[in-house]
Amino acid sequence: MRRERIDHVVRVVSAAPGRWAAPAVKPGRWLALAALTLTLMLPAPAGASASPAVAAPSVTLAPSLPSGQLAGTSTVWHATASGLTNPVYQFSVAYGHGAFGVVRDFSPTPSFTWTPLHEGTYTVRAAVKAGFAATSSTQTVATSTYTITSRAPEAGAVVSRTANPLVALYSAPACAKGTVAVQFQPAAGSSGWQSTAAQPCSAGQSIDVLVAGLRPNTRYLLRHVVSDGSHSAASTTVSFTSGAPPAGLQITTFAVKQAPSAQADLSSPLIFHAFVPSPSPAFANPIATNLQGQLVWYYDTLRSGLTEIWPVHILPGGTVLLFGLDQYRTTGDDVLREVDLAGNVVRETNIDAVNAQLSLRGQEPIYMFHHDAIRLPNGDTAVLGATQDRYGGHNVMGDMVIVLDPNFQVTWTWDLFDYFTPPTKWPLGTSTCDATGKLCGLPDPKAVDWTHGNALDWSAQDGNLLVSFRDISLVIKIAYQNGRGNGKVVWRLGQGGDFPAPTSDPSPWFSGQHNANYVNSTTLVVFDDGNVRCQNGNAKGCQSRGQVWKLDEVHHTAVLLLNVNLGRFWQALGSAQGLPNGDYTFTGGFFPPSKVSEFSPNGTKVYELDTGVAEYRSYRLTGMLF
Repeated sequence: MRRERIDHVVRVVSAAPGRWAAPAVKPGRWLALAALTLTLMLPAPAGASASPAVAAPSVTLAPSLPSGQLAGTSTVWHATASGLTNPVYQFSVAYGHGAFGVVRDFSPTPSFTWTPLHEGTYTVRAAVKAGFAATSSTQTVATSTYTITSRAPEAGAVVSRTANPLVALYSAPACAKGTVAVQFQPAAGSSGWQSTAAQPCSAGQSIDVLVAGLRPNTRYLLRHVVSDGSHSAASTTVSFTSGAPPAGLQITTFAVKQAPSAQADLSSPLIFHAFVPSPSPAFANPIATNLQGQLVWYYDTLRSGLTEIWPVHILPGGTVLLFGLDQYRTTGDDVLREVDLAGNVVRETNIDAVNAQLSLRGQEPIYMFHHDAIRLPNGDTAVLGATQDRYGGHNVMGDMVIVLDPNFQVTWTWDLFDYFTPPTKWPLGTSTCDATGKLCGLPDPKAVDWTHGNALDWSAQDGNLLVSFRDISLVIKIAYQNGRGNGKVVWRLGQGGDFPAPTSDPSPWFSGQHNANYVNSTTLVVFDDGNVRCQNGNAKGCQSRGQVWKLDEVHHTAVLLLNVNLGRFWQALGSAQGLPNGDYTFTGGFFPPSKVSEFSPNGTKVYELDTGVAEYRSYRLTGMLF
């Protein structure tokens, strides 16, 4: 349990067994609160008139376009509240008779842009309450029924433009059984059909698919294929000509340093590039390219409403998780957003909405989202948040793992300060939070950057979570157990951890590492920046490495299967990934230059691409929908 702070004069028992919560009112404000309470309890003076009646809180909800719009049309829903101070708004949508799903959690913004991709009848709901701390029992709600119609006539398919000129909306007519996949290829110089992921047929309803992976200003042929397990039937082709990114949106450039060899994994022909946040909101981030470095997709930061965008993952199904800074704060990424391939918001939350839930659980607040968020197999999302506490006369930054359900509501947490105790003395030159500039949202920007959590992963072996801590050069496993775990530390991997060091290499352990993740239930990949081994770049000729570890987690043994030098030392950033053919790809992050490199299992380089800016991570993709 987190140690008691000296500024907490009073603590109260929270609803969670064995946990304590800080009082809602800090010391020094109790007398003022007591005086206010006493004033409210005094009877009114004789002859005083009664207070005027206060109107009951209410909210109305209205769309910018009438019901009956075509699938893929964007509608702005606006809520208007009365009778509430500091109103915050939550928007949810239900399809047919299904349950409501939150599309944006409570926020001061009273409107939300909604872009449904499937025909049918929906119910849109706006809930409003007086501030984030207000409970759900005080919410006022308005709902509205809305119908979305099909773009596809019964006779054939239709292809429509989206907000992203490199993404097409393909609408296929209804099919009775089986699955539907959309195939596409350039009209000229085709090298074969590419395919989106298959979707189940739905009797009486058209199928709408976002098709991405298109080169700018290129004419494509598209068709859909219906399969019932025993045979497949392809439709007639339709054409679509892609557009170009808008003027003013900056797209980074790439250079192929080593073309893919015959041993390279050509089944993963695309690269998802997640760059570090740029000081310019005109910098497209993230983007995707082919292996030649040619643009095939981008996220339009110009119309995102966010700055300091930090992309983290592209998910199966083709949505992207990212962090960003909105208009309500000046530092620290305060928004967690999921977008589709056209750039439309699928769901979103913010740290104020999350902190209101953490407070009810008797837990500390977070001050920013940072570094990583992953989708778990059950549809939940695990995300890293930054906390702050005081130890040994220093303000110290810590990490919290927060698991959110499909409505982005808190279901499980793990607080670093409950399991590890910081040093009381820090060496000169220790990094502080403000080294990251506007990404630091802590109350004290000079807080010591103690562990610097930078990666999450889920273990299929036991349902637990991995957390990578760069500044202490450890990867740890915590007892999540698919939401039933108590958070205890299962093991620590790295120098001084719970696995004996292999004897075949004089310096086997990673340091300053990034993107530790499982390839399978027993194999871990990691980008070893090598800050300790390379003395932060002062050791001549020292290089960052790509590592593959075989772990026996029962007997705590680790075997280093691959330990390849990557050509130079990278102070920070980087990613690691196993590919379907057994190869591995590693991305060295800091510019100049960033490098995306593919290696065979024996350490032979089979592909390399240089990037014109600093990459946080990159991932090889089989397609934009996979």
